[in-house]
Amino acid sequence: MSNWLGRAGLAGGFAVMAVGWCHGSDHIVAVSSRVTPGYVRAHLANGSVAPETYVFGNGGLWEESSQEPGLASMSFLDVAHTIARPLADRHYVPGTNPKTTKLLIMVYWGATRPPGEENSESAFNLLDSTRSLISSSATSVIATPNHGDSGIAQTNDAAYTMLLVDRQRRVRDDYKTAQMLGYETWWTENLSGMEGMPWVNARRQIMLDELEAERYFVVLLAYDWQALSQHKQHKLLWETRYSVSARSKDFQSELALMSREASSYFGRDSGGLVHDVPAGHVEVGVPRVVSDTQR
Repeated sequence: MSNWLGRAGLAGGFAVMAVGWCHGSDHIVAVSSRVTPGYVRAHLANGSVAPETYVFGNGGLWEESSQEPGLASMSFLDVAHTIARPLADRHYVPGTNPKTTKLLIMVYWGATRPPGEENSESAFNLLDSTRSLISSSATSVIATPNHGDSGIAQTNDAAYTMLLVDRQRRVRDDYKTAQMLGYETWWTENLSGMEGMPWVNARRQIMLDELEAERYFVVLLAYDWQALSQHKQHKLLWETRYSVSARSKDFQSELALMSREASSYFGRDSGGLVHDVPAGHVEVGVPRVVSDTQR
């Protein structure tokens, strides 16, 4: 995980947060949630989950996405207010007393950056360099015909090496994105075994398409507040990472929706990466006969 997750500031005060709510969603939220062994939600006598108190910590906006207007215009308090509602739906409530508050929930948010622009420049440089090498080799072939094959071979070797370096860098970038978004389990499943099988290649491409597309994301890291405030111990109790495609969307309007979809995994283990599909409905109209000419 990149260092930006380590730079954190505590939210001032323990004020109760409220948020307006939006309805309707046509997107799929990718969620990965983990729970530290030993963390168990307490239950009340009636069987319902006991509330747990928390205070927010400002993890910050991921610096690489700070230029996007929809993200840059939202403050930490804007993001915290929005996430507070789905947390409340899962019986996580803002604490009012630092001595009894249980959790410190660090909040990080942002958008991943597609590799397209970066790789298009790399491809251009590769093409330009390759053309130069080919031109140089062609000149060499004309001057010394006996060495033509060697010149072309050197050109191919150089192009291959550049492609290999570019591919390795892209894989490293994809894996960093996978770590940040919580895609590690999917990464392991799709990049191990049965190489070359059509369905494996197709599944792997689906994963890479998600990782290399721009995605809005939120990372929540819940620490033991009492262990931190009293003993300076960073004891992580649970984490939830969730994201959604940013294509034709705005972060301000999507944040509430994606947080609501992911909230069922707050404080519990998802068992790896899951794609949460919002509940929908099907409207059945009046049946009618369609002739062959209308088909």
